[in-house]
Amino acid sequence: MATISDWERVTPASAPPFSVFTKSLQKSEQDDREYRLILLENGLEAMLVHDSKANKAAASLDVAVGHLRDPDDIPGLAHFCEHLLFMETEEFPRENEYSEFLAKNNGGSNAYTSTSTTNYYFNVATPALSQALTRFHSPLFGPSCTSRELNAVGSEHKRNHQSDM
Repeated sequence: MATISDWERVTPASAPPFSVFTKSLQKSEQDDREYRLILLENGLEAMLVHDSKANKAAASLDVAVGHLRDPDDIPGLAHFCEHLLFMETEEFPRENEYSEFLAKNNGGSNAYTSTSTTNYYFNVATPALSQALTRFHSPLFGPSCTSRELNAVGSEHKRNHQSDM
């Protein structure tokens, strides 16, 4: 278990402060990738992986909330949020701007909701990673998207329920 002394605070000029895990991370001897574990100001941990052989950059966010955590009175909430994350953001409020940006930069995105987690991920041409991350945060749940995606999640649930029978 990591202690406070295992982290070093970093205060870059062009980004919010964060802390870097200073102990070595265990990995296979055959793995030549570089790993760095960081702790963001909001408490989220991020694993940064550098692979010099990769031709794309990627990011993944795994949230410890899946469909079993849905409130009883709002079934499907985790899946609904999964659908909306990629639609609009505070800085880029035009619907589907994020998907269009990824497509123009040789990338794509997807997400899935399981019983205990929801995972969002994307890949993009390496030079566009910073701009893609900027578009990845601060989602908006706009009225037109909300209504449409509510119907989409309901249809998916109905289709999946029927295929279980």
